[in-house]
Amino acid sequence: MAKSSNYSQGQSWGALRSAWRGYRAALAEGNAKRLEVQKQHINSLQAQLGLKPTRFRKIKAKRSPTAGRRRLSPRPKVRRSSPRPKLRRRSPSPQLRR
Repeated sequence: MAKSSNYSQGQSWGALRSAWRGYRAALAEGNAKRLEVQKQHINSLQAQLGLKPTRFRKIKAKRSPTAGRRRLSPRPKVRRSSPRPKLRRRSPSPQLRR
């Protein structure tokens, strides 16, 4: 690790993965403020791990047409072709009946 921090290398890798997820989510939501925060977080974590910092392109955040939408109809119920077999209860063993 290039810089010392209070976190282990595994924790830093996990945080980097999480930061990339947050970046992609902010990009899909069109949240420019959150994009900047995630970019800085990604680059600081990469520096801690001794990696080359990512050079982000100038991207205008676009709002996804499906972002924030709820499903209009509930999921259809799946019907089984045959009913589940009923489980039989086992009687206790003869030794336990005393």
